[in-house]
Amino acid sequence: MRITPELIRNILKRRLLKLEKIKKNRENSLKRAPEGKLRISSSKGRPQYYCRYEKSDKNGIY
Repeated sequence: MRITPELIRNILKRRLLKLEKIKKNRENSLKRAPEGKLRISSSKGRPQYYCRYEKSDKNGIY
């Protein structure tokens, strides 16, 4: 198969469409995500998850 400018354009167009779809899905996921930040710590080798709603809150809510 010969690589032509048209072939490269088609490949790039398909890749761009795929990336735009991924971006749209990620943006929709972020809209549904809860407010605040997630803090993860380890206790006895197991993860513990804390939700931090304010920057001043260093620990968060378990």
